[in-house]
Amino acid sequence: VGFKGSLNFTSGERWKIQSEMPISGTIECVGPSWTFCSLSKDESCRIEHETFLTCQGFRSPFSLVDNRGELVSHVQEHLLLYNGGTVCGREFSNHSADAVCKDMGYPGAGSWRKGRFRDPDSYRIALDKVNCTTGDWISCSFMTSHDCRHDNDVFISCRVCSETADEEEKSGESLTAAIVTLICVVLVYLLFSKNAQIVEKDIQIVEKDIQIAEKDIQIAEKDAQIFEKDIQIVEKDIQIAEKDAQIAEKDAQIAEKDAQIAEKYAQITEKCNRIA
Repeated sequence: VGFKGSLNFTSGERWKIQSEMPISGTIECVGPSWTFCSLSKDESCRIEHETFLTCQGFRSPFSLVDNRGELVSHVQEHLLLYNGGTVCGREFSNHSADAVCKDMGYPGAGSWRKGRFRDPDSYRIALDKVNCTTGDWISCSFMTSHDCRHDNDVFISCRVCSETADEEEKSGESLTAAIVTLICVVLVYLLFSKNAQIVEKDIQIVEKDIQIAEKDIQIAEKDAQIFEKDIQIVEKDIQIAEKDAQIAEKDAQIAEKDAQIAEKYAQITEKCNRIA
């Protein structure tokens, strides 16, 4: 929370005023920063095991103020102060921002920018050329004398979660996106498989229709051949009928001549009878 370290801590005591606050669990740290700590629940822990802590009184010289000059938290970008004066943005970097936020007790910087405070005459410029090689304040160099203007004052916001938490969150988001992508791929595959089955069945139906159409064509060709033969037979029957008609006509002519001959024969016979 911005203190430089602890003087002492005790356990095994009880609150003088009964509190209903739940027990968070056990904190294990492998380094002198909250980023090296992990919190785990411990159901066996009792209220008699509560920890009481005394922190050193020396706080970070850095602080954040809003447009009204009031101290604020880390959430948004606010004017950065060092011992009550502003910080010039020349040579200020992401390492510088991380170092400042860590010095105030946060895991690192969220964002920072250079700008002009609403009422710049309210503050002096305390630091200039804050150059950091890493994200720790011990790696930083700076100047207290300056020729900087308030147009380059640093505004900064600090993170409450460590980079590990951010990475875990991003990893979780990536895993969620991967799962969603996998589900979409499976759904598309299933949909494609069903569509492929439907298309395959449609192809089989079309193939059967083609086979039926081919058979119908063969039957139609055979019917055409039979019809052609029937036409040929009819034509022959017509030719025979025409010949029969011609024969009948000749028979009629012969019969007519026979009748004429018979008539003449009858006339001759009658004349012969008269002569006799």
